[in-house]
Amino acid sequence: LAAARGLGDVYKRQWLLSGRGGKVYLSWRYINIVLYVFSLFLILKMTILGRTVGNREIELLPFYTINTISDNSEAVRMIVMNIILFFPLGLTMPIALGRVKNTRRKWLLCIIVGLGISLSVEIIQYYFCIGIAETDDVICNTFGTLLGVMPNMLANYFGNKENVKKI
Repeated sequence: LAAARGLGDVYKRQWLLSGRGGKVYLSWRYINIVLYVFSLFLILKMTILGRTVGNREIELLPFYTINTISDNSEAVRMIVMNIILFFPLGLTMPIALGRVKNTRRKWLLCIIVGLGISLSVEIIQYYFCIGIAETDDVICNTFGTLLGVMPNMLANYFGNKENVKKI
């Protein structure tokens, strides 16, 4: 709780002290836009580019990879890597979308965009036969985006002085 409050203070201080039109806020936003684009390129590199054409495979059973953890030594690594891959996207997107005023709408939009990108990657992998299109990948990638958005949520909650007084 103290770590979340500290993260919220740092995150919110950067946001509030600079003002929405201030130089620090704009530079912080531009840095996040660059990092957001970099994370998109990283996602494309890891999931689509550089892969060889193979067989067209699809796994539509949700949580199939999780159910095979006892038999598949690579299952945990695949799940963790899918979550980690989309974490930076969720971390940078709320600030990159600075023009969206409603914070809850911004967070929801970030998660929907993460879901859409993940779904697009899986469709491309299936269509071009460059990987196994899995429902688990979409679930883990969307969860990674959600985990990336959560520091922004916590910063918004703990950065609000009224919420700190309630705790």
